[in-house]
Amino acid sequence: MHKGLFALLTAAVTFLSFGCVGTQYPTGDPRVHLEPSAVHAIQIQQVSLSSTQSETMELQVFVRSRRTHYQQLEYRTTWFRANGTPLSTALSKWNRMGLNPDEVAAITARAPSAEAADFRIQFRQSPQQ
Repeated sequence: MHKGLFALLTAAVTFLSFGCVGTQYPTGDPRVHLEPSAVHAIQIQQVSLSSTQSETMELQVFVRSRRTHYQQLEYRTTWFRANGTPLSTALSKWNRMGLNPDEVAAITARAPSAEAADFRIQFRQSPQQ
């Protein structure tokens, strides 16, 4: 009897803790940030990080449109050193992309050097819709 109750409580706590993470980070990954204008516009389906042959990191993010009409979004990737300082690069600018209704798009970003140890990618609605 006690084992069954313990298992039920464990499952409930696990379920609630995952719910809290989903609420805090709609993408499930704290390095992926959706600005308020993009929270209801897109869904992050997958985030993957790999290393290239030159030992630089490569990020790939799959984004799905949640809108019923064409939309323009912007995204920006910032790369960080192991000590947390950002790498200065001209590539850390806002990039525009268009998405049709329910379209899934893959965004790929490559770190500017092997110094990169982590990333942050931000999404927002394009101010010029």
